[in-house]
Amino acid sequence: MRHPKLPTRTTPGVAAFLSLVDRIEVRPDIPTSATALTDKGELLLLLGDMYMNGSDFDRREMLKHEATHFYLNHLVRFPGEKTQQDMMLWNLVIDAAQHYLGGCHCDSPMAVTWEKLELSPMSPELAFELLKENMPESPPTSCGSMEHSSASDSLAAKIKRMEAAGVMGREKEFAEMTKCITGGRGHRDGAYLELLPPPTWIRETFEHLLSKVADERRRSWRRENRQSRLLPGRSYSYGVGALFLIDSSASIDSSTLQMFMSAVQSTPELAGSSCVIFDDEASARVPASAVQSTLASWGRGGTSFGPPAAMRQAGEAVVWLTDGYPCDSFPEPHTDAELWCITGDVVPPHGVRIQVE
Repeated sequence: MRHPKLPTRTTPGVAAFLSLVDRIEVRPDIPTSATALTDKGELLLLLGDMYMNGSDFDRREMLKHEATHFYLNHLVRFPGEKTQQDMMLWNLVIDAAQHYLGGCHCDSPMAVTWEKLELSPMSPELAFELLKENMPESPPTSCGSMEHSSASDSLAAKIKRMEAAGVMGREKEFAEMTKCITGGRGHRDGAYLELLPPPTWIRETFEHLLSKVADERRRSWRRENRQSRLLPGRSYSYGVGALFLIDSSASIDSSTLQMFMSAVQSTPELAGSSCVIFDDEASARVPASAVQSTLASWGRGGTSFGPPAAMRQAGEAVVWLTDGYPCDSFPEPHTDAELWCITGDVVPPHGVRIQVE
């Protein structure tokens, strides 16, 4: 996709982004530049007034900015309603997330940062919720447009749009592209993946919990991409209250355990859930919000389902994360909903099975 104002030489990450663009439009009503996904999954690049009249350096920086928004999937992650306030908040938090990684003009005194928002680095979705509750007295001004906030719809519609745009299943590849563009600025590699949506199997697990298990009052998981390594989600009175049983016997790598618990902790509807870590023994039952971000497989020995199964209680959904190969046997069916997130090829004798990618 070429345009007279596109630089002839760009970085590999920006070049890859431009190769995915379906259409370029000049939009004087947009201050800088923007990207948007249509309902059909077309990727639009919108060039605003400052882009068209800016220097070559400024145009390169704006393209880096738009490419990074695309790779971090900010175009379809908007968790709010189509109000001016919600769209403004979303643009603030995604700019802060990008500048934290070293994005466009991140060293500028005008750049939106987590510090200016009075927040720690976290998922844009969680930051959005926190800012709606407590906006700083003098919030910074977003450097982007409201186009990044145009996709406010159901989880199914968002996934369909992402699939059409070729986004699904490319989280790690896009994380590398983000790293290529931003240079990292010394931040640890994991920050890129933490800012990306959780993989499909986690979305499927949470969607089942919150739309199938919950009653009509609870049937909504609109903010499907939340994840934060620092803060638990806001507590809702209508939470599902699930019990998460986590196999740490070295059959599942530590990064998968951490990613899963991070998603649990930062989903407000799951606030109040509990967690049990087990291998051949089981830990005490603790609040899911208390599980450390350094959760790791310690691999002391085999896996026993009996001890953690004994901690199940009536009235709560149960989610297992395991390879499905116990040294004993599968427990008796739970009295309520039971989900099995399985890394291997085992089919549990009861409950809902979800394949871990």
